[in-house]
Amino acid sequence: MQCDRLSLYLASLGAPVCQESATWGGQVLRVQSYVGSGDPPAEFVTSARCVVLRGDQVLVVRDPDDLHIIPGGRCAPGESFEQTAVREVGEETGWLVDDLRLIGAKHFQHLSPKPPRYPHPYPIFLQLIYAGRAQRYCAELKEVDGWELGAEFVPVTGATVGTLRLSERHFLAAARRVMATHPPTWAQPFTTSRRSFAL
Repeated sequence: MQCDRLSLYLASLGAPVCQESATWGGQVLRVQSYVGSGDPPAEFVTSARCVVLRGDQVLVVRDPDDLHIIPGGRCAPGESFEQTAVREVGEETGWLVDDLRLIGAKHFQHLSPKPPRYPHPYPIFLQLIYAGRAQRYCAELKEVDGWELGAEFVPVTGATVGTLRLSERHFLAAARRVMATHPPTWAQPFTTSRRSFAL
């Protein structure tokens, strides 16, 4: 029954926009990315992420392995998915985000055998992807000694987009489309003390 709900949800989003692979802790996973805003089956959702926009710029995050534009993480008990995305973006980047809109999901399927005492969902789970607007930088939100090394807004140009994974290109395009049709209801100046880094 649960898998039926997941299948119906994915079908409501249409065909995946791309398929990629990932390796986490020795586990190989197939990752299918979907663009859409259907009602996700909560029991499969493990985390929420967000493409953060500020005008014609996108927030790019650097970690020890790579650059990416979808900061976020695991849901805490009692949180809504939107609350998870806001909290995790703040912890990873120091930026407070608002005006979140669901734009898609990543569907993960383990391709490796389940290890003994494996603590994470198996064999399938979802990450929800939101679009949001940067509201302000709050240094106190940022985790000390977190995994992320830095975050900075960069212009959305061909050069920027060309550095992204295919799935992130689709999510960025979806985020810009959605936010263009939902103008902000507030306006305030932005400040940041983040160090610069090149894409």
